[in-house]
Amino acid sequence: MRIARGIEDTTPLFRGESRDTYELKPKIGRVAYHASEAQVLSDFTRYAAAFGIDQSSLLERMAIAQHFGLATRLLDWTRNLLAAAFFATEEKRVGPEAVEPDGLIHVGLFDTMPRLSPQPATFDEFHAKETEIFVNRQEALTFFPHHSVDRIQRQAGCFTLFRNPTKPLVDGNGVQLARIRIPGDCKEQFRRDLFLCGTTQAVLFPDLQGCVAAIHYAFANKMQDPLVQRVHCGQPPRILPDLSAEDGARAQGLQS
Repeated sequence: MRIARGIEDTTPLFRGESRDTYELKPKIGRVAYHASEAQVLSDFTRYAAAFGIDQSSLLERMAIAQHFGLATRLLDWTRNLLAAAFFATEEKRVGPEAVEPDGLIHVGLFDTMPRLSPQPATFDEFHAKETEIFVNRQEALTFFPHHSVDRIQRQAGCFTLFRNPTKPLVDGNGVQLARIRIPGDCKEQFRRDLFLCGTTQAVLFPDLQGCVAAIHYAFANKMQDPLVQRVHCGQPPRILPDLSAEDGARAQGLQS
């Protein structure tokens, strides 16, 4: 809360990294197929058509592809500090005896991408509009997509669009950056606190896989999922119990 109060007069974005060794650089700039950026997104577009993904905007398609792990020139951020803390404290130990690496929450202030009408639909149109998009030659701009995917909405997701995806973000030229370090030996307690605050896998990943991950975490850590609790007056919250034999008989009677 002290961190949130300290930045309440600004509109920062947050990015959680489970290791403190990653550069703020898009995946397409870190891997060998940078030259195939258009082909990678074209392949995604063909697959995505079956899921009703909007085909008219290159950047909207790119945002969805990036969010699900495809290499693009976008980098994921969030407007939710707790969501960033969740990703910064993800467990990355190889074995139970291994030491967890420090995590980082990056805090960034960026210029917002200008509204384009129409939005570029292809990479050729995007490159033709680059001087209109990066009007002050900024290295990166904030892009807020339409929330056509639940996961992006739940995570308060947004993105930075890179002019040159091979260059990592640094302070200056329209970008202000700061970092919050989370020591590795504090990450387990952070995870527990976030879970109790409702920042769980089921909330950030609103599908069955997210629900199962939250259930596994709750039982593995002898905790109670705050979204699966029944509160009784004068009693602490608890996991919903199985039906007793008496409850089962009563339910049978109601059905007959």
